[in-house]
Amino acid sequence: MDNKLPVLLLLIILLLLSGCVGQNSDPQSSSDNGQLNPQAITQTELAEIIREGGDMLLVDVRTEGEYNEGHLPEAIVIPYDEFDTRYSEILEYRDRAVVLYCHVGGMGDYAGRVLLKNGFKNVKNLDGGINGWRNSGGKIV
Repeated sequence: MDNKLPVLLLLIILLLLSGCVGQNSDPQSSSDNGQLNPQAITQTELAEIIREGGDMLLVDVRTEGEYNEGHLPEAIVIPYDEFDTRYSEILEYRDRAVVLYCHVGGMGDYAGRVLLKNGFKNVKNLDGGINGWRNSGGKIV
């Protein structure tokens, strides 16, 4: 029994680590559970698109109160917990770029999956969210 314990622990560790590698980094690819995932966009990439006047919609998925405390310029707000029922407000952007952000990225990923599932073609989630944007010197209004 004592000889089996280290082997068992090693197997458990390898199993846990296997969940951290092999993630598909293709934009808007399918995850292991079949869901589509939005492509990540860095603060630098977003700043360049904004500077060039790129045609995109910025969507803050935090609460309206958080949005009112500070958000990226030109962003609209559709709170994360209302996204399933309110995404239709931006259907005109189905074939254009939509960049989502929250605090650090998790809620933006969820909102992005909602959009991709509903036919949106070019959905990105701001890597690091508004916190990363602020920390990189990005403008907040």
